[in-house]
Amino acid sequence: MRSHIQGVFILLIVGIALMGTARIAAPVVKEAFGDEGAIVAESADVEDVVDLSVAAVEPDQPLNSDEVGVLQLYLTDLGFDPGPVDGLMGGNTKSAIVAAIEEYRLADDSSDRAVFAFVGSLIDALAASDQADALDADGVGDPTGLTPSGAGTETDG
Repeated sequence: MRSHIQGVFILLIVGIALMGTARIAAPVVKEAFGDEGAIVAESADVEDVVDLSVAAVEPDQPLNSDEVGVLQLYLTDLGFDPGPVDGLMGGNTKSAIVAAIEEYRLADDSSDRAVFAFVGSLIDALAASDQADALDADGVGDPTGLTPSGAGTETDG
């Protein structure tokens, strides 16, 4: 008899726990399934959207020594004189950054990180342009499609 009473007591506790869970879950389930009984997908609010294309680094965060070294290489490639490529933000590097800001008409208050991003994209664009010019000079990848298919090739004769 005692085990039956214990079993009923356990069933009673489990039932109360299920009812409590149902009360908590009911509004969530109702909202998810909507009035028609189908799952309703809602678009995110503009504030909830995370732009994954933006770098995780804050724009005002100083460049680390590796980034300074790359910036020095970029500036050198673009014809500025940042001094030795040593990863240190010295006077020559700062002067070259100011000269680049003036040359490319960037905002006067541009951060080092903004200049780093700009000159990096400029270097990438110049490299892509040089590669396209090299392909055109070889007749390969002619964007007009006017290069004859047999031009410049020997035939077995």
